[in-house]
Amino acid sequence: MIILAVRCHPARQPGDTSQRGECCLTRAGSGRATGAVRKKSRTRSLLPQSRNLWSVARTWADSWEAEWAGEGCAKCAQGRPDEDEWGVRWYADSFADAYLLKRPASPGCSVVVFRGRHVPDSALFTDAEVTGYWSAVRTVGAAIHRVYAPAQINYQCMNNSVAHVHTHVPPRYLDDSGPRTMLPDQAFTGARSLAPAELLAQLARLKAALR
Repeated sequence: MIILAVRCHPARQPGDTSQRGECCLTRAGSGRATGAVRKKSRTRSLLPQSRNLWSVARTWADSWEAEWAGEGCAKCAQGRPDEDEWGVRWYADSFADAYLLKRPASPGCSVVVFRGRHVPDSALFTDAEVTGYWSAVRTVGAAIHRVYAPAQINYQCMNNSVAHVHTHVPPRYLDDSGPRTMLPDQAFTGARSLAPAELLAQLARLKAALR
């Protein structure tokens, strides 16, 4: 009776022509491969070759999974205020609120926040929530186009700092500091606060553009 054993070699390194990264059957005790049955390990071939995924140090906060599940979510806790420390609401429907930022990185810069329940990623929306939320974002963008006539509008739904679906909507202009890319950090850090009268005037124009 012939006994066969599986033998796997470590992953190949650049320039290595040995049998690394392959598995083959051998006759027990012989150490020789049965030539026709050697095949590459699919699992190893699917992994990035630049680093070992199981030895990389974690960089995200230990609290991330809890935040993702909704623990301590600031967006949920605030309810649906007309104003918060960042902006003033100018649009609301069953699925979202939109706020004009008090310190906009560009004129008309707003944030749309999903409302109704805690959802950390738009992939977890129900069909109704997908339609409702992104329709609200479209409505907000259309009103900004009417009021400010930007060259383009960006829709940034990253949710990395706050694990609750919300979309930053910065209008882009032909003279801004980041053509054909995202606005640079200095556009945000150097943004000026709107004067109260200016803020109210822009809110009125945005609300009127919804009609």
